[in-house]
Amino acid sequence: YFSQAYILSAQGDNARATAVLDEMLQQNPKSVEAHLLRGQYHQDDGEQLEQAIDFYTRALKLEPGNLLGLEMRADALEENLQIDEAMADCNEILRLNPADKKVHVRRGRLYLADQEDEAALADFNEAIKRGGPPQAYCHRGGIYFVVQKDYAKAAEDFTSAIKGGL
Repeated sequence: YFSQAYILSAQGDNARATAVLDEMLQQNPKSVEAHLLRGQYHQDDGEQLEQAIDFYTRALKLEPGNLLGLEMRADALEENLQIDEAMADCNEILRLNPADKKVHVRRGRLYLADQEDEAALADFNEAIKRGGPPQAYCHRGGIYFVVQKDYAKAAEDFTSAIKGGL
């Protein structure tokens, strides 16, 4: 089923890929992977974030500590501007895996959305300390340091982001 759904999706036929996953979920409603993939198709659609969040939540009820499920739901929640809920998922991911650099960047963005600049800076710095990703420099420089009017530090971070492959 998964192979068939992936192939259909890669061919741009998400409707048929979704039908394949729905059939799989009818046969095995406890398939975490099918719920996650189904949620991803809704999220990729761009206008179905609530449905995506619902499928991710179903997967997490089946497997509460699933890091991929938490990350996917946090992404959809952030995209849907549900900042507090996205923050809760980020906190849970970092409780389970404190070294996750991408989640430090996401949580930093969420802190910025809540106007908690110092907490955002701490997360961007933690991501950078752990080796990246380049977006951490970009967010720290482009958002934090520019707001603080520290343009020299912002320029350094942009240079680091570009050197890092951004």
